[in-house]
Amino acid sequence: MDNRPPPAVLYRMMRDLMNSAANSATNFLDDEVKGRVSELAQYFDNACENYNDADLTIIIFHLELEDAYKSVNYIDISFDQSLINYRVILEYHFEASRMFNPDARIIFICGEDDEVSYVPDNVVIVRLPLTSERLMYERVVALTAYTQSKSFTSNTVMLDSDAIPNYSLKTVFELNFDVALTYRQPSTLMTLNEGVIFVGLGEDGRKSQKFFERYLATYEKLCENEFVIEHYKEIRRWRGGQLALNGAGKALGFMSEFDHTYANGALVRYLPGDDYNFSVKPGEFYECEQFMRKYILHLKGPMKPDLKIIIDFQRLWHGELLASGLIR
Repeated sequence: MDNRPPPAVLYRMMRDLMNSAANSATNFLDDEVKGRVSELAQYFDNACENYNDADLTIIIFHLELEDAYKSVNYIDISFDQSLINYRVILEYHFEASRMFNPDARIIFICGEDDEVSYVPDNVVIVRLPLTSERLMYERVVALTAYTQSKSFTSNTVMLDSDAIPNYSLKTVFELNFDVALTYRQPSTLMTLNEGVIFVGLGEDGRKSQKFFERYLATYEKLCENEFVIEHYKEIRRWRGGQLALNGAGKALGFMSEFDHTYANGALVRYLPGDDYNFSVKPGEFYECEQFMRKYILHLKGPMKPDLKIIIDFQRLWHGELLASGLIR
């Protein structure tokens, strides 16, 4: 059941939630949380120790959910994840990530007991002791742990399981930033989308680490925000990561790709989602030309679009890129 209010009401509500997130932004991370992040960082080091470094790392996060946590019914989003075959999407995600970024190191973050038989041998599997009931919170904890691990040795793209590469992602890092976040505007939902995050290594990765400390610290603070709790009840399960990213990333007002900010010492750049995090929605018709030069194709909606359309396009598109020398 969709319990979303009328568009005008929803717009004002999301604006107020975004303002609340911005006012809750903090760089202070509790010592107990720091300790857990440090413990999880070791899991990355252990998993990656026998793999060579690469110029680019692609991280894909996916946590299998118990049936009780698959249905989502919040004020701004409603869907049933049991209707989505994430395994099929992930199998192709690994293929596309390697196809367009052949030299990348691909890291798959999952739960300790999750099924991984379908994961290719050339993908680094990092099993973490995570709680699926707190899906989005655990995601931010895991990504923060990666930035604090010894495995953070290259520019990194952090992707949802349904955010599929469509181009060489190394070229994005020719832009100047420590962290680049994609925005959708105008939007009745949150401006910044956490499904695609570009994380620069810089000299030693420290500036990006500081941003993720702020991201997680803001999430922690929002979990105690009465206004947020009134609207979402439990943000560790859903929406909290998105809200925390908008707060930590200072997403207020109209955004532009020419804008940037500094957050906890990190240079944060904003990139238009239409180019760097393109939403592919079910039931909509797309010309192949619309997909060209999109860095990421993000499958959206309670029922994902027909994956075969994406696969057929990308295999042709990859051939054209190879022939033109734009990727190798």
